[in-house]
Amino acid sequence: MGLDLALLRKSFDAVKPIAGEFADHFYSTLWSKYPASKGLFREEGMSAQKKALVKSLAFIIDHVDNPEALGPYLVSMGERHVRYGAQTEHFSWVGDALITTLKYFFSDNWTPELETTWTAAFEAIQSLMQEGMHKAHSNPKANGRAPADNTDALARAIAKVARQ
Repeated sequence: MGLDLALLRKSFDAVKPIAGEFADHFYSTLWSKYPASKGLFREEGMSAQKKALVKSLAFIIDHVDNPEALGPYLVSMGERHVRYGAQTEHFSWVGDALITTLKYFFSDNWTPELETTWTAAFEAIQSLMQEGMHKAHSNPKANGRAPADNTDALARAIAKVARQ
């Protein structure tokens, strides 16, 4: 079983009404499980950061089947995260905190299908963001735009995890 787009969207629809609580819990989980991650964030910018997290997740879910929009968005996001000090190993921290937060809010309604779907989605997101990070390391003066040949990268990443 791979990425179930309908289940992904339906489950995120349940998160939207509690977006603020979701973001609070996500960062609390990230920092408690991975204390070194706290240094990547400035305390005075956390309100905006929490809104950005939810906004980014909403964009990703809304465009998950539109690689022309989502591929460049995620590659660019990966490039930007290099400037924030993000490292490749941080993805496992973020993925764990995301799944843990989703499990917390879904509680008894959390299913193996939800876990598989969200894990597959995060793997696809991570793959494209890491492309952007690699691009930023290879070309520190890049303007944050993905080259045209990356626009179908999300479709490839989704197809890969869907086959698993």
